Amino acid sequence: MMLMLCVASYAHASSFSGNSLGSLPILHEGRIKPIDTFARITLKQFYGRESYDKKSATEWLTTTLFDPHAAINDKIFRIENPILRHQLNLVEHKRPLYNFTEISSGLNATLNDMQAILQKDQKSLTPAERDLIAMHKNAVLYTQLLRSFSLILPLNVKIPDELKGFIKQDKADDHTFLSLKKIEQIALSKTKEIVAKKGEDLSQYTQAELNIVTFSYQLQLLQNAAEKNEILRIIPSSWNAKNDENIWYSPWAIFQSGNAGPETAPLITDLKNIARAYLESNQNIFDSSITDYKQHLHDTGHYTSSYKIDLERLVNQFNPFDIGFGLAIIAFIASCLLLSGIGAHMAWLRHIALGTLASSAILQGIFILYRIIILERPPVGTLYESIIFVSFVATLLAWLCERRNRDMIFVFLGSLSAIALGLLSFNIPSSQDSMIVLSAVLNTQFWLATHVLCITLGYAWCILVAMLAHFMLWEKTKSTTPVHFTNRLKSLHTLTLIALLLTSVGTILGGIWADQSWGRFWGWDPKENGALLIVLWIAWIMHAQLGKEFSEKTLLALLGFTNVIVAMAWIGVNLLGVGLHSYGFTEGLLAGLAAFTIAEIALLTYLWIKVKNHAA
Repeated sequence: MMLMLCVASYAHASSFSGNSLGSLPILHEGRIKPIDTFARITLKQFYGRESYDKKSATEWLTTTLFDPHAAINDKIFRIENPILRHQLNLVEHKRPLYNFTEISSGLNATLNDMQAILQKDQKSLTPAERDLIAMHKNAVLYTQLLRSFSLILPLNVKIPDELKGFIKQDKADDHTFLSLKKIEQIALSKTKEIVAKKGEDLSQYTQAELNIVTFSYQLQLLQNAAEKNEILRIIPSSWNAKNDENIWYSPWAIFQSGNAGPETAPLITDLKNIARAYLESNQNIFDSSITDYKQHLHDTGHYTSSYKIDLERLVNQFNPFDIGFGLAIIAFIASCLLLSGIGAHMAWLRHIALGTLASSAILQGIFILYRIIILERPPVGTLYESIIFVSFVATLLAWLCERRNRDMIFVFLGSLSAIALGLLSFNIPSSQDSMIVLSAVLNTQFWLATHVLCITLGYAWCILVAMLAHFMLWEKTKSTTPVHFTNRLKSLHTLTLIALLLTSVGTILGGIWADQSWGRFWGWDPKENGALLIVLWIAWIMHAQLGKEFSEKTLLALLGFTNVIVAMAWIGVNLLGVGLHSYGFTEGLLAGLAAFTIAEIALLTYLWIKVKNHAA
């Protein structure tokens, strides 16, 4: 807290915007990305959203970096767990939002609890203990952000008269740590002389001596607090190879590591100009200094992928997947109106349904293509990426089927699948959707483009098969069988065979990859078992169908239950937290998966009984 109060706080004109800071590159999670993306990920981690108090994430981060004294009053810490709020001794608010000042004393009081928790088996921790760990991690991250630019921000420190002659003063109020560093050793030497002469009793010091000791202490405290401050990696080392994009430093880290050099000097100057312009609310200098910073980066050869930064910022502003999700909702509503007969005579409504479904598929495809360009690898490597890819394939496949059948059923099924998968993707933690760099064993271009794509294509086909089976089972509950029911049954059979082919080939390819990576083709890993379960489930149903072991209604009910099998194999095994396939582990989805399974069993049982009673 003392360190934060050392930095001056300024009032800003309401017209000032810090959004241009978002165009600067930063090394985060193993890749170069715009600060805009970093700000969104970080704010969402604290606050649960990508904007705060009508400010964008970048504007929030700009205030945090350049005006920490004001930032500590931002209520950005969302603490939903009432047990954790009690542990931190927090006052209950209408909304569970708290600023850094409010949580600091509670975090300090729980340091002993943290030590005990960290000694436990992490799998046995309670939700409150996990939340406490996350809260401490967030506090450390936030503290690092507050101190990131304390190296170059003007400080509210009183320079002793005896030391003023050793520094060059360009501005009376522009004393930064860097400018004062040159007299630190002088101040430290004088402090040692004073202590040696008069001891440690401050009451024996003259005012001039007290000023020197205080000044030396403040500088030392500021520097010690900035140790291991590495979160804001925006400066490449002067000694890096030009093509090495994985060795970047924060302002404090490059200063303390000795990696500064001739190339970093203009970057530090630009950062000082950016900070000063912000504190003076000078929009023109703020923006031009950011442009200068990028140009200096480019001149050093470390800013060679500026098009990716611009592309990522554009997608951050206009997310194609989100827009596609909205269009899928429109397609779903239009198809419901047409299938119910309300819009049967509205030709334009049919065009809207088809057009919005196609547009949704195109936008989802653009979003996936964008991620391929940014990450330079095939599109599926995490649980989140598998969800958006399956959504895209299911939507596109439904549109293609609709072009053949022209009865609005596949528009209904495709849009419903896109909505369900879109909602699931929105509930995946931000750590899964922030385009992280994969571990070496997973980041294999060939297998990501073969095994992973093949198995996720199989998921998409299985979902469409299950959705169509649901719809057909519902149709059989009517008094008369629809005219096109037989043709739809043939389509269902074809789609099921393709789903079996894709999941089977994908599972075999996964075994070959496992043999190359881990030295065994099959190890009964939960993810392997899940993939095999889908193959065996579909093969069993198709074999029974050929042998006429099932009635039509039972066949449809079992194919409809494929949704649950896929959900268990795709998401359910990730909840176990065991096995070698650790890239997809996600907590917090167990309740949703259980609710989905129960709902599917209840719905299919109800439809099956209704069809049986109707036949009787």
